[in-house]
This record gives sequence, C-alpha cells and structure tokens, in this order.
Amino acid sequence: MHHQQVLTLVLAIHVSFQATQCAFSWGNKGKTLQEPLITRVKDNSPSVVEILEDSTPLTADERETIGLHISGIPQLQYGGVDKAKTSVEELPRSEGNKRKVMESRLTDLKTLRDSLHTLKQNPRAFLEYQNPTDYSSLHRWNQRHPLFKLIQQLDNIHQSIEKTHPAVVDPRRALIVIADPNPGEIEAIGIQYIEQLTKLLSSTQANYIPVFESHFLNLERLTCETIYFFYKHQLITRPKLGDLLTNQVASNSFVKHILQSFLYDQKNTGDHWAPLDAENILNHWLYFSCGNMFEGLPEIHKNIFKYDLNKAVFEAYQAYPADKKNASLERKMEGIKNLVFSKNPTRPENVLLDPSGDSRTTVVSVETASLTELANAFGPPRQQPRQPSELSHLYQAMEYFSNTQPNSFALAHQTSPTLKTKLYLMSESTQILRDIQNLQLYLSKKFRPARWLDSIFEQPASTLDFNSFGRLGELELLANYVRLIDQNYSRQLGVMWTLVEFHQYCQFQPFVKSLKAVKAMLTRIAESS
Repeated sequence: MHHQQVLTLVLAIHVSFQATQCAFSWGNKGKTLQEPLITRVKDNSPSVVEILEDSTPLTADERETIGLHISGIPQLQYGGVDKAKTSVEELPRSEGNKRKVMESRLTDLKTLRDSLHTLKQNPRAFLEYQNPTDYSSLHRWNQRHPLFKLIQQLDNIHQSIEKTHPAVVDPRRALIVIADPNPGEIEAIGIQYIEQLTKLLSSTQANYIPVFESHFLNLERLTCETIYFFYKHQLITRPKLGDLLTNQVASNSFVKHILQSFLYDQKNTGDHWAPLDAENILNHWLYFSCGNMFEGLPEIHKNIFKYDLNKAVFEAYQAYPADKKNASLERKMEGIKNLVFSKNPTRPENVLLDPSGDSRTTVVSVETASLTELANAFGPPRQQPRQPSELSHLYQAMEYFSNTQPNSFALAHQTSPTLKTKLYLMSESTQILRDIQNLQLYLSKKFRPARWLDSIFEQPASTLDFNSFGRLGELELLANYVRLIDQNYSRQLGVMWTLVEFHQYCQFQPFVKSLKAVKAMLTRIAESS
C-alpha cells in the first residue's frame, strides 16, 4: 500500500517518536494562578538544573499549586482542556453581522494567500533547509522542481476561490453577494474545491522527496488549511464534508500527513526514541491544528478516520528500525494486524441510523475470537525485551477496540486473572509518558522558531499569565512539573515495576529514558536563556 511505503521512508530517518497524552487529574481546575510558582529572591532562587535534581518529595500544597498552574496551559492537557471552537459562530443575520462574517472570511483568505506567497518565494531553489519565516524573495523558482507545479495548482485554486466569492476579496460587495444566498449553490462550489484540494494533498505526497521534507509538509499543511477554511466559515455542511474527507483516498492522505508532521515536530524534541502513539497524535491534530475540522464531523465520519489512523500507526511498527523491534515477535505482530486491522470501514451510506440520527452500526466490527488473540498476545511478559514497541502497540489496539466495541475483552478477562492489573499498569504508565511527550512538544514549539506557515486555526488560549513569570520563571515552573511527573510515577505505580510479572507493563525503562530526555531539553533551553 502506498501509505505504508511513505511511512517506511519517514520512519527510517531515525526520528524521535513518543506517546499519547492524558493529563493528571488536578482536582479544582476552575482556579487559575497568576503569581509565579516560586517567590524569586535575587541570586537565591533555585536554578532549573537544581530544581530538576531535587529529589525532595513535594508537599500536598506544592503538588496542588504546580497542578493548578499547569492546568492553565491547554497544550499540556488531554483534549486541550476545553474543546476548541470548531467553526465561526453563527451570528444573527443583521447587515452589520453579515459584514463581520465576510470580513472574517476575508482575513482568513488573506492569511492563506500570504502563506502561499511565502511558500512561492523559493529559498535557494530548495538546496538546503530554511525555516518558512526565513524564506527570501531574492531567489527565483526552479520551475523543474516537483513542488513548483503543485504550488501552482494550489495558487490556481486560491485564485478561483477569490473569483467565485468576490465578496471575500472586496468586503464592500459583501451585502450584495450574501443578501439572498443559495445554500445549494454554495455547497456545490465547496464540494468542487474540496475534491480538488484532497486530490492535491494526495498528489503532493506521491511526489514527496525526503530531502525537501519541510517544504512538502508546509504545502500539505496549507492545503489542509484551505479545506479548513470551508469548514470554519460553514460553506459546506458537515455530513457532506465528512463524506469528502473520509473516503479511502482522502482519509489515508490526511493520516499520512498527520504522522509525517508529528514525526517532523519530534525532531525538535531531541534524540529520544519511543513508539508512535495514535491517541496522542490524534489529540494534537484535533485540538491544536486545522485538523479541528474532524472534531466537528458527524460521529460516523470521525470513527472512520480514527480507525484509519489507528490502523496506520499499528502498521508503522513494521517500518521501525531493526534495533527498535524484537525480531522474534515481528511475525506475531503481523498476524495480529491481519486479525484486527484488515477490514475496510463501513461507509456512511451503508450505516443504520436510529430515530435521533445517531449511528447504530459500528464502522468496523472485529470478531471476539480475534480480539481474544490480541489480548493473549498482550498478556504474557516478554523475556528481557530490548524494546517496548510491541507491548505499546498491542496496548493501543486494545485501548482503541475497548472504546469502539465495549465488553470486547470480557472473555479474555475471564481466562486471565492478571489482565485487568496489566491493563491498569499500562494505562497509568502510558498516561505519564504522554504527559512527558506533550511537555517536550510544548517546549519545542514555545522556545524554538516556528517551522509552520501561519494558521487560520485559533489556538486554545492559555489562562496563565506568563508575563508575570518571565521566560526563566516559566522554565522553573515546568521543571517543577517534571518533578511532579517523576514523583507521580512512584505514587501511582508503587513497587509494581519491581515485580517480574508486571515490570514490563509499568514501562519503567521507557519512563526513565523519557524523563532523562525532557530534563536534558529543559536544561539546554535554560542554559541558552
């Protein structure tokens, strides 16, 4: 399959992977703290390194204070704390509000056009990497470059949008254009453009060249942003948009883009390696990017997309470097994949609906016997595994099917009295690994130059006033958060990781490596501050 070939290409670059996110339960999240966590005394406050090396147990008050501060940073919370706005709010149809709607549309289209103009200003004919923010107009395009025709295609689509919706270009004509809109005609136009854009996304991936990775990913992201424009401004109904975004070609193209983008971002977090985690990757796509449009789709379309993503992540295991897998388990993993991820999702037109319009049909139904095989593969401990890759992917698959097919592992629980404990330990340790990964991604995006073009997606706002902290104060807060994560591992998993039967399910080695990596990252940033 083509998407497997691309994943093989990407995964072979020895980039850093990691795991999904689920923040700790902080209790009263309604509170917000604006004062610095540490009262700074001139020349006497602990440095970031000193905080990270401090093994003194945190008091209950300190734990609560750190938790309350961290709860104000959406990127460190599972699901972004509060769900992000999924589209422009529907305003009463007064003339003044109509103008506001059109001005908002104009602003977003201008952002898209400016981003494309930036991308068209080819830096040194793509001879070396350069951040999008550094693109220079002094260098002319190499018209033989594969990206040239693709960017021209997106440029043509943008120009066509401007001509089709002149009010977007000239707000003075807005009231005339939308005074008596024809919803059917507007949707027909949207369908036409989104079909073109999803084909362009697939074509861009088909022409992918690893050495120009950043430029291809920026073009893909800008294509996704243009699709998001139609969703955000309600220029197409969500069921129809769902049909267009979750057909087999489009869904696989989005999944491929998400994984490649996530891996690219991981390069900024250091050399630490960990298996891909579908749930955390999906979380970042849905709540912190233009991928938020998938969150607003009908359930049947979201479920199709989630299945495709989970399937791709499980398949990605086969493309891991040899030293990141256990050779004796590769055939077993291939067999499990064929058992639980071999079906194509049920299409929306074939779904049974109840009177409320909700789906009564699961997009994929896997036989109980196959899921029992999955549980059996997860159950027995491995003898001194070099890598935790297999266990991580088996757990993710069980987590996914537990959510989509309730009670699907009832038989496995009856035959394995320790399965419940093992799943609990994997759940707790995975959540901690996800918190560490989210902190790494946050640090990378907050303290290093942006690598993506401007987005028309509005990021969830932080309720924490970082102006009262300063750069170093924020790093000290995050260093204390690392201490909290470290101590939570011991509090939540106790001595279970010392028991042979449960050691692997506590993911102790991955935890130690991840903790070391995030400490090193914080230290480097602090030293450069």
